[in-house]
Amino acid sequence: MNWDLWEILLQELERHSVEFDWIKGHNGHIENELCDQMATLAMKRNDLLEDTGFVETPKQTPNSLLNSLP
Repeated sequence: MNWDLWEILLQELERHSVEFDWIKGHNGHIENELCDQMATLAMKRNDLLEDTGFVETPKQTPNSLLNSLP
């Protein structure tokens, strides 16, 4: 899902030093709980902008994109 966003993320990873840490959801982690609250509130809004950058058919899968990283 979100192939267009994966492509952008992977391009940005080439420019920046990033470390990803897996956090178990709904486990009391303050930042994770805040993100969940923000996403839940956003889902209930009626005035959200349409994602005009959405790409319906992916050119590559996330795995093939990740495998292409140096």
